[in-house]
Amino acid sequence: MPQRLSRMVGERLESRMPKAWCWRGRHVKLFDGTTVSMPDTPENQRAFPQSSEQKPGLGFPVARIGGLISLASGAVLAHAVAACKGKGTGEQTLLRGLLPLIVKSDILLADALLATWWIVAESRRRGGDVLMVQQEGA
Repeated sequence: MPQRLSRMVGERLESRMPKAWCWRGRHVKLFDGTTVSMPDTPENQRAFPQSSEQKPGLGFPVARIGGLISLASGAVLAHAVAACKGKGTGEQTLLRGLLPLIVKSDILLADALLATWWIVAESRRRGGDVLMVQQEGA
């Protein structure tokens, strides 16, 4: 429900945003991620196991959150949450689930961690452009 509600609020804010707030008539959508720690409860441990770097029973569950944000309105258009543990839980995976929200003439703005061929290719396939810092030495 929180994801559906935040998406509805984001869509409503975007639809009411003045066109002049767009960059050259285009929507710029920023993606970024972070991690959060949570109370050490059995429920949280099951859903978001603590890092393997921590000794059992001495850490807190950690979740990874990624958000697609309108650069013009500041609205969170959508977000994704995953356990911060193992393959398939990184920012690239979270962005993959949000790429359907990149549409024709959008610009996806993200950091160098996300500058992968498949993110660029999928964004372009959807009609969007991509702006990301290239990793040094790449």
